[in-house]
Amino acid sequence: MILKRLLLLLSLLSPVSAASTQSLPLKVTALTPTAGVAGSFAADGQVFASDSALYTLNGGRLVRRNLGTFKPEVTTHETDLGGMVVAAGLRVYALNKASAVAAFDAHSLARRWTVTLAAPPQHLLPAGEVLLAVWPTTLTALDARTGRVRYTLRGTDPDHRAISAQVVGGVILVHHAPAEGFQGEVYTVHDPLSGRQLWRRDLGHGYLLGQVGQNLVFDTRDWHNLLGPDGAFQLTEVDLGSGRRRDSARSLAGLPGKPASWTVVAGTPTLGLDGTLWLVLEARAGGARLARLGPGGALRLWTLPSTRPGSLDGTALALTRGKVVVVSPRGVVTTLNLAHQTTRSVTLPGFSGVLTLTPLGEVVAVTRAGGGTVVLSPAGQVRFRTETGGVPVRVGVTLFVPSQPGLTAFRLP
Repeated sequence: MILKRLLLLLSLLSPVSAASTQSLPLKVTALTPTAGVAGSFAADGQVFASDSALYTLNGGRLVRRNLGTFKPEVTTHETDLGGMVVAAGLRVYALNKASAVAAFDAHSLARRWTVTLAAPPQHLLPAGEVLLAVWPTTLTALDARTGRVRYTLRGTDPDHRAISAQVVGGVILVHHAPAEGFQGEVYTVHDPLSGRQLWRRDLGHGYLLGQVGQNLVFDTRDWHNLLGPDGAFQLTEVDLGSGRRRDSARSLAGLPGKPASWTVVAGTPTLGLDGTLWLVLEARAGGARLARLGPGGALRLWTLPSTRPGSLDGTALALTRGKVVVVSPRGVVTTLNLAHQTTRSVTLPGFSGVLTLTPLGEVVAVTRAGGGTVVLSPAGQVRFRTETGGVPVRVGVTLFVPSQPGLTAFRLP
């Protein structure tokens, strides 16, 4: 079974009793701004959705739920689980209160093994035949079948102790962040079975934008809010297999005025699967543009709603099916329709400050830091709005939104 690794953090939800695992009556309707609730149920910790089931934590028990009805199908006898659920292949993994990782059969929830760790990891990351337990400075690989420790990775040196990891193209990519007062981002790639280092690259101020084919693409500008004097956006491509590096630049020389009069809004550079680079640019005198830099260097600009200088800090950008969506800290959402090359802007009353964009297929969700989510249609119109809850997850035609005291499911039309 191919599982979709969709994790839904419900960190603000309080624990509930084991008796609360029963689903509420369901009513499936088309999703509108005021209706469309398909059902709700209590859950604490994390919720993971696969192709055929939901896995939730309820009062310390791991529960497998029917993806269509949300009703419990199997529940573990253990009552000490909590904090994290990850499913991959034939296994479901969960942490218990004693900092141990427990592995269960994905269908029957029969326990397969348990390994006690020195401290609760920040992340559990499936990587084929191993499960990675990741801490701020250490990564330990557990055999997915037996739970045996295969290897441990640490920061490359005292100046790069903090690490983070992700699985890319069947290998483990580790980012070694510099300690305070030091410079230079270091990236290493490792074989998932042995932990052997395949290559290492020191990339200065570089941070990972994404992957295009066999290449990892990094933003390697010296300062991430500035352009070069000639309007160049510096990129570095690294071959995932060999580690070979190639530096390149994409010109923004077509901007009105001098390149030095524009800044790149932090956090907005986003890489498409075809290698197209999208970013938001802000003029020092006011005004903003959505910019498209093609792989060949072609520049295209769209005007964003007028702003005062410095007001776009915290702007988010996301790519969804045939659309580019930008949301400003003032709650102004601009949607670019790529097929028609037209933009539409709407303002979300009550949504401001730190906002998160989550692509969900043809729709996109805007979530505010204090709770609350708005889901926008492909045309940029509000589909529905909740005043509480965190970042939603979509599985097929069902949208799962964190709510108190658990999860609310919406059916998309």
